[in-house]
Amino acid sequence: KLHASVDERWRPSGIRVLEETLSSLNPREGEGCLVYLTGHGAPVGLAMSADVPTIFVRTTRMESMLKGCTGRPTVLVVSACFSGLYMQPGLTRPERIVITASDDDLPSFGCSNNNRYTFFDQCFLDTWSSHEQWGVLADAINRCVRETERSRGFPASRPQFFFGPGLRELALP
Repeated sequence: KLHASVDERWRPSGIRVLEETLSSLNPREGEGCLVYLTGHGAPVGLAMSADVPTIFVRTTRMESMLKGCTGRPTVLVVSACFSGLYMQPGLTRPERIVITASDDDLPSFGCSNNNRYTFFDQCFLDTWSSHEQWGVLADAINRCVRETERSRGFPASRPQFFFGPGLRELALP
């Protein structure tokens, strides 16, 4: 079972805050970690645009930030262009689920002043409450993103999904 802890305070998304927050994760027996990051991405990583100059969260840095979750069920969701780059061996571990908004060489779509959420984020939110397992949710998100992109005339962003052994059936929190 995953235990969710939510910080209701808004904080800028600088690298220091992200590192402090993720490094503080230390789930107890029977708990896990759920990390959902959304923002702008580049082929080298998630952009921490609150930092000047912009700092990019590379895969090795993300792996280091999630060390406190090692050995516990961990879900990492990254909604950003090129976010498939987080499908790397150090992050795709047996106790993890990794979900990304796009493949590592593709943008994700829907960033616009006309949209509150990206296509991926909207699909995630729209399908979350009607599913009970991560694998079924992932399939629904994938279908929704494909249909949204096709209906609006965008090329495929190809969201990526990794499930450690037996984790497709892991219950949503």
